[in-house]
Amino acid sequence: MSYHCGSSVHAGKSVCFQSNPPYSPCHSLEGDAAGAAENRAALSKSTTPSLSLSEDEIALAVTRGRFEWHIGFVFCDSDRKFKFLHLAGHKKILVDTCPVSNCALVGKLPFSKQSRRYLRYALQRIASARPSIPFGPWIAREKGTFSRDGDYIPPVDQFEGLTCATFVLEVCRGVGFKLLVESDWQVRLFEDTKWKEDICNMLADQRASKEHIERVREGFSGLRIRPEDVAATVTLWPNHKRALPFSAVDAERKAVVDYAEKCCPYVGRSPL
Repeated sequence: MSYHCGSSVHAGKSVCFQSNPPYSPCHSLEGDAAGAAENRAALSKSTTPSLSLSEDEIALAVTRGRFEWHIGFVFCDSDRKFKFLHLAGHKKILVDTCPVSNCALVGKLPFSKQSRRYLRYALQRIASARPSIPFGPWIAREKGTFSRDGDYIPPVDQFEGLTCATFVLEVCRGVGFKLLVESDWQVRLFEDTKWKEDICNMLADQRASKEHIERVREGFSGLRIRPEDVAATVTLWPNHKRALPFSAVDAERKAVVDYAEKCCPYVGRSPL
């Protein structure tokens, strides 16, 4: 597997995911960019293995989140510092400068150098613009919400929003990579019924409109793409190089969860 527990990018100059006491099994993510001294000092105290990530490489990071797992991009921004870019809630894009004190399961996106260049540029544009994206669990309608350059283009019809997982899918789709076959996805209603109530509570906490919350509550069919589903593409993509069906992803998802559970022991949910 090409996942790395919390991992750090040695050669090093920019720590991203740094171990803190509750997550002692995990490491740090460091990047081959500017700002070496203080970050090397932090890493020198750790004996855990590391993940090498250069400026033109991009990773997906799975962390503990409000809904069990949370996912986003790790990339080198225009200031040559590594950032964690993620949709953290309703109309809430966060761009966290590394180090980020959180446990993480990290895997490089196995795209070509030219494709990574396009994706990195798009991520830099999104990090700068921080578009206001509603949070919503729909899948089929959210296709084509980002251009190749990272411009956010919400559909002209009623837009219900993205999750942290579908945000990653949509950004990748914008630069030409459809990672999953959404039309093949299967309902896991029993497992995700509580998730629907959790996101409605989150939307209320984040002052989403009553109309939006009701659309989420009434419209959710149980069809959900999870963060660990998206993370599974890290190992599956090199062999397939095409959009992945539910059966392949669901099998790998279980391996992702098993590995992440060991990497990031549950100690209470984060505010994400």
